[in-house]
Amino acid sequence: MKRLWLALPLFLGACSKETTQVVNEGGGVDSGPYVDEDAPVIEHIPIETSQTFMTAVRITATVTDDYAGVDKVELFYKREDKASWSTVPMPVTDEANGVFAADIPASDVQSGGMDYYLHAVDKSANEAQMPTEGEANAYHFRIDGG
Repeated sequence: MKRLWLALPLFLGACSKETTQVVNEGGGVDSGPYVDEDAPVIEHIPIETSQTFMTAVRITATVTDDYAGVDKVELFYKREDKASWSTVPMPVTDEANGVFAADIPASDVQSGGMDYYLHAVDKSANEAQMPTEGEANAYHFRIDGG
């Protein structure tokens, strides 16, 4: 039996979630509403090589969400000797494949090393980080030169 997935908004007070129902090819509903509680899936190959001093570093990731769709993806980064994180949005660069990308600005790529992690939110407000511990276990790369 062929099934179609329909997304319908469900409003609960000030909170909203996406609701999905399974509809068979005859138009009948096979099951009740589904509230999306699944976070987006982030796929990313961490930077493991040293990067060049004062040169922008491109970070890419594939981010998908089977139900509500991806709302936003962000890159958090900081120099290893700093306490506060900077954030840049990661716009979609390949919509068909769910690829998002952003640069750590050259002016921030200074001597020592850089920590970074990715954060994604779907349209149902479910969140994911990569690595999953976010800033507590961020990715790290060295910076050559300077």
